[in-house]
Amino acid sequence: MRGPIPNLRQQFNAVMWRSRTGSPWRDLRAEYGPWSTVYDGFRS
Repeated sequence: MRGPIPNLRQQFNAVMWRSRTGSPWRDLRAEYGPWSTVYDGFRS
């Protein structure tokens, strides 16, 4: 694992936001961080 420790609450909120809206990962709001980081956490 490289880089800073992810904020798990922020990642959880991002996944829940995506589930509620049905939007694609690339449309994730900037406040949740990079979409690819959130997606990698969701996928693992």
